Amino acid sequence: MKKLLMLVAVMLFATALTANPITPRNLARLWFDSGDLFLQFAEDHGYYGYLDRISELTFVTSAGTWQFPDSFVPPTSLPFTVNISEAIPGFSINPLNDQLVLQDSISWDSQWQESVSWGLGDAVDLRSLQPGQSAVQVMVGTYEGEVAAWAKDIGTEGGFNPVHCYTLSVHTQNQQGIPVSGVPVYLSFTGYISTYYTPYTTDADGNWQLASSAVPTRVRVLDPLTQEIVLDIRFYPEPEETVSLTAVISSAAADDPVQPSASHVLSISPSVLNSASGNTVSLKYGQGISLSESAELKLYDLRGRVLASTGMPSVAEIQWRLPELPSGIYFIALEQGSRQLGRGRISVIK
Repeated sequence: MKKLLMLVAVMLFATALTANPITPRNLARLWFDSGDLFLQFAEDHGYYGYLDRISELTFVTSAGTWQFPDSFVPPTSLPFTVNISEAIPGFSINPLNDQLVLQDSISWDSQWQESVSWGLGDAVDLRSLQPGQSAVQVMVGTYEGEVAAWAKDIGTEGGFNPVHCYTLSVHTQNQQGIPVSGVPVYLSFTGYISTYYTPYTTDADGNWQLASSAVPTRVRVLDPLTQEIVLDIRFYPEPEETVSLTAVISSAAADDPVQPSASHVLSISPSVLNSASGNTVSLKYGQGISLSESAELKLYDLRGRVLASTGMPSVAEIQWRLPELPSGIYFIALEQGSRQLGRGRISVIK
């Protein structure tokens, strides 16, 4: 019976991981130049399946629905950039507040669609593009898998990979202004905050930081003792911007016995890896700690499989170059034999 229950649990977990399979994307970037809309189509994960379908796409905006004229010559290779405002007579779109939907009926008789919206409010994908900016379609990791999102970038080069990131800094402190370490920080690029995964945590100085594509971001911080929400904000970052947030933990005093000790915090920086940050992370265990026994760092995926490992020096600090990883969520644990000393979470966004 126990084996059957374990098998069912594994199957349910595997189903959750595959609930959002990666769908190859067509549209990599879009931008405006003198009011004209430019679209860039690019290769996604080595997939060329939609190349011959570009000429059959339907474009939907708030002003109407359009298709390429019969005279349009489809591309023979990717990347491919087209001025839609010139290629389609009468095409109309608002650079300040609008949406663009691409549709096509693909081979398995379902409706394939890619869309992006911009303007004001919380329901749009992006704020309107500034001169020199472009919108880039990216994949962001969630507990359930990967989903498409839109990021702002500077310039038009790079295909699906944003060149310019933004920096997010979260600081947690008590009411006396003293840093509080080990505070959970929940992060979402989709607007939905899930509490079913191990969150990021602030380091010994009460800080947590990431460099990420400029995707709309939601941050939530809970009081570790009361579990009350002390910070919950969703914002639209700009490329090269630094967003600094402070959360005040009212239940934590300077000598609070329930406050996680800095000596048990495994700090990971950066905690979000992308094409700009590379694959190297800095890891530090505690503050001023020397490991008297050998310890090992292990990289785990969501299924609990060990993907890589390396020894942790006695000084409890190291720079570790991780293997190439697909987009998703991973965990790094510091272990001594069967005992886990600390653990942290990283996200990979390609």
